[in-house]
Amino acid sequence: VSTEEQAKDGYGIDTQLRHIQGHVEANKGLGWVLEKENIYKDEGYSGTLRERPAFNRMMNDVKFKRVDIVVVWKIDRFFRNMRLLLEAIDKLGDCKVGFKSVTEPF
Repeated sequence: VSTEEQAKDGYGIDTQLRHIQGHVEANKGLGWVLEKENIYKDEGYSGTLRERPAFNRMMNDVKFKRVDIVVVWKIDRFFRNMRLLLEAIDKLGDCKVGFKSVTEPF
């Protein structure tokens, strides 16, 4: 979440994380587990930016097969720019890592 207004309107990082945790819990029968070290939060960074500390750490974990699927609350929370979004999803696919939005079909 990039602004205080968004947090005030009810979709701050804590809300997003609760929804993601619930979605992962609902899919535990598929082997989904959310480890604390695999929660990547870029507080105060816009989804318009390619370079974000937690995003970069996540992509490094993807590269080294520490992640099987990336779950986001909403696609625009991952990237606001369609080209950057598709590039990131392509990299995930190259590493055989899935991508899932909790609130949108993808």
